[in-house]
Amino acid sequence: MKNKKTVLFHRDYAGFTGGHLKVWDYYQHVLMSDVFKPEIFFTSESVWLNNPWSELKEQCLTEWNPKNTDVLFLAGMDWLALTENQRLNPPVPVINFIQHVRHADKQCPLYEFLKYPALRICVSQEVTDAIKNTGIVNGSVVTNTNGIDLTELPTLVKKDIPLLIAGLKNPVLANEISERLMGMNIPCRVVSQYLPRKDYLSLLARAEVALFLPNETEGFYLPALEAMYLKTLVICPDCIGNGGFCIDGETCFKPKYNVEEIIKAIKHTFFLSENKIDVLLKNGYEISKKATLSKERDAFLLSLSNYISD
Repeated sequence: MKNKKTVLFHRDYAGFTGGHLKVWDYYQHVLMSDVFKPEIFFTSESVWLNNPWSELKEQCLTEWNPKNTDVLFLAGMDWLALTENQRLNPPVPVINFIQHVRHADKQCPLYEFLKYPALRICVSQEVTDAIKNTGIVNGSVVTNTNGIDLTELPTLVKKDIPLLIAGLKNPVLANEISERLMGMNIPCRVVSQYLPRKDYLSLLARAEVALFLPNETEGFYLPALEAMYLKTLVICPDCIGNGGFCIDGETCFKPKYNVEEIIKAIKHTFFLSENKIDVLLKNGYEISKKATLSKERDAFLLSLSNYISD
């Protein structure tokens, strides 16, 4: 059997984010390949607390040598690990993982990286459209819609949390909404600080309704999709990248991103018929169960194989 080709990852890990978690998924995709194997380098400033790779720390590379691999996997600001000449003329083929629509924003440092040659893997059609519309993308662009790890999600449990506010990305607004609801005698539970993923998912599974407060723009937004799989009714403002599965009135409610409209949406859920709730939950579940990690893996490994064989 031929030696596997190496895919080299680079991470500057300052703390847990959904972006790092998704790169971890892609590292695992390569690990499960019959043709490729992953290697990874962490910057000296990287931390290991809540780091998905913590158990693999001893296996991580201690030197960064982008020439000593078959493929580079770069995400976010990873391009800066290369010299300008290497960015313009990569020593090996580059996979550029694009997780956010902000890559298309001329005011964002990520925008400049689009001119460098690479195969770009985008996490949603909205991200693909955004970067293509810049007119400066150097190389092919593939949409590989984010998948969720169904094996990681808890089994359905008793729904004993009437309303969960997932406000990690907007804690000020989360607390303001919580205070307003308290004055209306509407019970809720707020998550505005980091929780171990297992604990967070457990709360999500117990929630009848979950209000998500994403950044105003996202490349995808997995938490809302995970809630749909757990048969939790979702309230989530539009953040661009959630457009493919957060469909207002069909799979969730998408109020405008302000206190008044969000509270109006919360109160609206109290008056829904059982039939309407069942329809929303069923529609959300049907979409979420198709967005599997195995589907994401197969599509990525096919794109990777085709790219290297070209």
